[in-house]
Amino acid sequence: MVRHATKRRLKHSTHAQLALAFEQLNLPWLCPAQIRWRTQATVATTDGKRNGTLRYVANRSDTRSIATHSGFFNSQVDNPPPLDSSLLPQPWFWQRPPPDISSLKPINPSEPLIIHDSIVAGSPSLRLKKSVGGDSVELHQNLYACLRVGRWDRATIILRRIGDLYAPNAPELISAHNSLFSAMGDALRSQRFGTTFSNIQDHFDELLASAIPADITTYTHVLRACLAVDEPKKERLVRQYMHALQMEGNGMYEALMTANTWSLAEWESLVKFQPQIFEPPSVTGEIEDRVYVEASTPSEADTTAPTAPDIRPVEQKGLGLKTLKKALSIFSDPREIPYPVNLEGTKEEKDRAYEYMRQDRLEEDAVDAAIERWKADNEKLQHMGINSALQTKSMESLLWSWYSSTLPAVKDELKLIRQALRNPGKKGEDRLVYGPYLEQLSAEKITAISLMATVSCFIIDREHSFTHVVSTTHKISKFLEEETNLQRPNKSGKPWHRNARSSSKDRLQRLMRLSRQPLNFEPAPETTDDNDVSRRSKEERHDEWPAVVKQKAGAILILKLLENCKMPVIKVDPITKAATTILEPAFVHEVPFRAGRKVGILTPHPKLEEKLAQEPMRGTFGLRLPMVVEPKPWRGWKEGGYLRYSNAIVRSKTVDETQQMYAVAAIEKGDMDQVFAGLDVLGRTAWKINRPVFEVMAEAWNSGEALASIAPLHYEYTTPPEPDRATNLRAHIEWKKEVKRLQNIKSGHHSQRCFQNLQLEIARAFLNEKFYFPHNVDFRGRAYPLPPILNHIGADFARGLLMFHKGKELGEIGLKWLKIHLANLYGFDKASFKEREEFAMNNMDMIRDSATNPLTGKRWWLKAEDPWQCLATCYELKNAYDCIDPTKYVSHLPVHQDGTCNGLQHYAALGGDSFGASQVNLEPSDRPQDIYSAVANLVRADVEEDARNGDKLAEQLLDKITRKVVKRTVMTNVYGVTFIGAKLQVHEELVKLFPDFKPTSGIPRTEVFAIYVARKIFEALGTLFTGAQKIQDWLGQCSNLITASVTPEQIERIKHQLGGLDMIDSKYKSGSGVKSQFDHCRFLSSVVWTTPLRMPVVQPYRSSKSKEILTALQSISIRQPQYDDPVSRIKQKQGFPPNFIHSLDATHMLLSALECDRLGLTFASVHDSFWTHAGDIPAMSKALRDAFVRMHSEDIIGRLKAEFDARYKGCLVIRKYNTESEIGKKIKALRLQKGSGQHKSNSAKVREAEELLEEFNRQKLLRSEDHEERKRGEQMVTPASIFLAETDPAAFIAPPKGGSVAQDATDESVNLEDRLEASAEAELSDATEADANVESVESDDVLTATDVDELEATSSDYQDIEKSADAADITETPNEDQIEKEQEDVRGWMVRKKAKKQTSKPAVSHLWLPLEFPPIPDKGDFDVTRLKQSQYFFS
Repeated sequence: MVRHATKRRLKHSTHAQLALAFEQLNLPWLCPAQIRWRTQATVATTDGKRNGTLRYVANRSDTRSIATHSGFFNSQVDNPPPLDSSLLPQPWFWQRPPPDISSLKPINPSEPLIIHDSIVAGSPSLRLKKSVGGDSVELHQNLYACLRVGRWDRATIILRRIGDLYAPNAPELISAHNSLFSAMGDALRSQRFGTTFSNIQDHFDELLASAIPADITTYTHVLRACLAVDEPKKERLVRQYMHALQMEGNGMYEALMTANTWSLAEWESLVKFQPQIFEPPSVTGEIEDRVYVEASTPSEADTTAPTAPDIRPVEQKGLGLKTLKKALSIFSDPREIPYPVNLEGTKEEKDRAYEYMRQDRLEEDAVDAAIERWKADNEKLQHMGINSALQTKSMESLLWSWYSSTLPAVKDELKLIRQALRNPGKKGEDRLVYGPYLEQLSAEKITAISLMATVSCFIIDREHSFTHVVSTTHKISKFLEEETNLQRPNKSGKPWHRNARSSSKDRLQRLMRLSRQPLNFEPAPETTDDNDVSRRSKEERHDEWPAVVKQKAGAILILKLLENCKMPVIKVDPITKAATTILEPAFVHEVPFRAGRKVGILTPHPKLEEKLAQEPMRGTFGLRLPMVVEPKPWRGWKEGGYLRYSNAIVRSKTVDETQQMYAVAAIEKGDMDQVFAGLDVLGRTAWKINRPVFEVMAEAWNSGEALASIAPLHYEYTTPPEPDRATNLRAHIEWKKEVKRLQNIKSGHHSQRCFQNLQLEIARAFLNEKFYFPHNVDFRGRAYPLPPILNHIGADFARGLLMFHKGKELGEIGLKWLKIHLANLYGFDKASFKEREEFAMNNMDMIRDSATNPLTGKRWWLKAEDPWQCLATCYELKNAYDCIDPTKYVSHLPVHQDGTCNGLQHYAALGGDSFGASQVNLEPSDRPQDIYSAVANLVRADVEEDARNGDKLAEQLLDKITRKVVKRTVMTNVYGVTFIGAKLQVHEELVKLFPDFKPTSGIPRTEVFAIYVARKIFEALGTLFTGAQKIQDWLGQCSNLITASVTPEQIERIKHQLGGLDMIDSKYKSGSGVKSQFDHCRFLSSVVWTTPLRMPVVQPYRSSKSKEILTALQSISIRQPQYDDPVSRIKQKQGFPPNFIHSLDATHMLLSALECDRLGLTFASVHDSFWTHAGDIPAMSKALRDAFVRMHSEDIIGRLKAEFDARYKGCLVIRKYNTESEIGKKIKALRLQKGSGQHKSNSAKVREAEELLEEFNRQKLLRSEDHEERKRGEQMVTPASIFLAETDPAAFIAPPKGGSVAQDATDESVNLEDRLEASAEAELSDATEADANVESVESDDVLTATDVDELEATSSDYQDIEKSADAADITETPNEDQIEKEQEDVRGWMVRKKAKKQTSKPAVSHLWLPLEFPPIPDKGDFDVTRLKQSQYFFS
């Protein structure tokens, strides 16, 4: 209650209100000139908020087109009234958080946030009827789609079907009806869809007739619609519904009259129309906000900055670059956004308004611009008299011709959709499904988006000349879905006017003054508490398109493209030699057989494929650019970041709702406040482009030569001569591989150059700007910037372009750290600080030369590990030493402090490993320690020992074990690198050391070396980090137990099902039309834990079944993961240790960010690399050390175990046991005894369930406070009681799959070599299974949501971002070409190792045991506080 009261007070503070005001204030400059809150305000329920909370959204039927600006600014009245500048938003009115925001709040692990009920309950579904059916989420999605296009009849049908699913008093059903009232009221006020008040009145009558209770939100929507009716009918309607409200009782009338959801004008109207109760209110006048902006000349804005050099475009005519330039045109042409000349207020206030106007424009969609560009390109060619021959038609001209021919077909389809929706029938059933979704967009946008999405699919994989139908349909629909959501008004806030809204308490006081008789009112609550997290989480998905809709809509649009997109091809008559241009299909739909099954694919015309290779296209959907204003502070699941875009606080590739459920619940509790505050700190860091570095980049780029990380414009290579295939097949195969390798290099250079082209264009546009990067987090809490192309998390090329906008004097200490920073960037980072400082001073001449003549001098900076950042530091040092006093130089350069293999630092602190801690600089030392060199030394020593013992592998590896060979495996080991992944990493380095390798009978391939070295690396890590290894194993054991368990809620449902009852939530109806989706045999428990910042983390790895969808094109099977799908035990186990460590380093970063912000430091981070000004490094270093010590001074693992004990209390876990052991024989006898009295028809599942229930009851009795019940429980004999009563090591069988790679809780005897063999065997099994899964997806046309995301990530223009963003986060997996090789290698190695110890596997069976987590491993003696004296902890 205290938290809710605090939130209410926050909502009504001045700053919070003004911040909400901007949700409307960012639009009036670009919308019709007169805005009336009274006539244009609508009410809707908030997303992700408690039920009953009302909010205002602007009534806007359409977003602006690109041409809206000029049209609006040219239609000004003669004497526009000035805008009150006090209404302008401050930079989000950010309020500094409390001083203790960077402190860790106490957590009670015995009371974790748990949402078992919502997950177990599942969601029943309805069978299709009139093309309406599915689960609750899909029904609501269809309802909202109909409401957006004014399909009231169709919406009513869907509502009735929702009524078949829910009980009359279910909140979901009432909320759905309220959505219809809201949409109808909105349409009535804007006079859309021919809506009249009788539509609302009829539905209200139907609502009451259906015994569905109307709540305060219902009456609010209806009464607001009454106020939009013309006089004199308005007053009569208001009185009628006010009377009905009074009859409802339950304090609803009082709550509505004192609610703060009404504007002042609306509230006064309600009072005025009740003269029998209230005196007429004093006339305050209608609040009418008029906003005018007068077009300015460019001189009104800042145009003093020097011009930026042009960037030579990559030789392509694709969409990405030109669309990006169009989106950035507001920076190059000030006339794009007219300056608000006559805005009342100071120059600063006008500038602020201008920045918000520009930011709003930046976030607009670019589809319309793409269409215009295609058209212009085609018209230009026609004007030049060029015919339609393929050789002269550009890609854009072709797109325009396809667009022009497809557009009429799409318009015809929309007409057929409208006919089907007006007259529902079987003939157009599919159109009833996808029609309301496509109706939300114009035919022009549908056609353009379909074209761009389809063509971009052919650029995904250069090795294949086709794309799967299932991925193309999903991609088209996903882009259409994003476009519909962008077209609708922003839903994240309420418009506010300082005179237009009052608190409930103020309303009550005024009512008491106006009342003709004493009132007995209580002020209405600002919010209504609602603990149904599952419902609120589902409401967040109402904007999404169901999977069925995506596939059907995508398929029909592909069909239109197939029918209308033609490729002009020149054919030459072999006899007459006359050339004729004919039109052939641009795309071909085929259903070939693959692995014995049919697969739907789209293949481009060979000439189109050739054209795409010459003019590669770049996608631009979802483009996120840096912001020119501070991001919105995070306040909710989708409340923060960009002004118009709706971003979730937690990014996820899957549609598993569990993480969202937990996050929404944590937000409601206030548990995410520190995460919000930390992201706000990162988002408020202002940046600018480093002009000197940009100019050098531009000059080097325009030359076309390769320089540093700049790819060459033209990569020339000589194709080796082709050997004769008939006489030397082996040589021909090797030749093909070499040609393919060279082609891949060229393609890689081109791809890299295309991406860098986009980065440079953004940098050029923002060259004179101050800008910001809004952030969100992944499911583990790691922060990422939302703009994907240019950001500080990118590679050296991007980082070298960026500087802090705010500068600070260096001072003596800053000058020192600037020199150290240069040495670090150059690669001289293993020396002491003094030696690094001396390195910079010894190379000062080179530094000056680099800054003075970067391209024509000695180019010393190019030899650095990070050359562009090194060059930026050279400029900074030169500028400082050019000053009379270098310490007075104002520096803008970010200086980094990087952790030493940060994951291992966390593991060493968790396990108390003193030796390991010293290797990762947790212990004080005179020089920095290098964990990679330490591991390399141990591996080298082992190799030398083996070589002395005659090992042939070791003999060839002498002097080959370098730091570089082991580095990647050591770095990624803590993040879950697999054995095969480690082998691939090592092999990539070893092949460089064996350029002339020749196979022998003992060593047929270099992969054998890699397997040997990978084993040695894991052995070395186990030696250095014994405690960490035990922690990692313990985490794996916990995951095994959790993912093989069932919760008490599931068991209760099983109990009801065995009793013949279908236990579904009371809010749902049961009947012939309702299908329960519950299956008691599934393991549903994900690994869930809470970070030290109170953020709940839910691993999203689940297994889902395929679903077949019949479309107009073909039958498509998809996998649609749901939150009630069984968990993927293997992925849960493999992911838990690295994800847990990620959640800790994310906590450390956010704590450091909050503390640095409290100290007034500028702060940025790339996971475990923290940035600030050079002069502030000592302060930041202290802050990050203190944060690490605060975290690890607590018993993190002990708290995790306590949380697991509470979270999974009462769960039962299924375990294997040896049936041939003594215990196994006793259990078998017990089952035979009990089974003799049971019906023999009982299935194994039923018998297993009965045994589960028996053990569950026994555990309940044992936990009872009643002595007699405990005694009964002790007397019960079950398989579990027999197993737990006796100690028989031979009885226990560790799970071979999904279990711990190392060992189980009861098996402490497994040595390291066995662990490695088990790891390799498990990884081989996983790789084979993964390969089979890939094949089944291809052959069945089965695609999961994750598969689609991965395909899109591959096809994205910005795929390099994730690679550069988190290099330490890579867990490498083999591709298809590598799997066959590695299987052979690993199998051969395992066969040789296991030949010595052939053992037979015992017979096994299962039993249910109470879930008890293994004891925590003993912790070492390392004292984490010692790192405060370690100067190289982060350095």
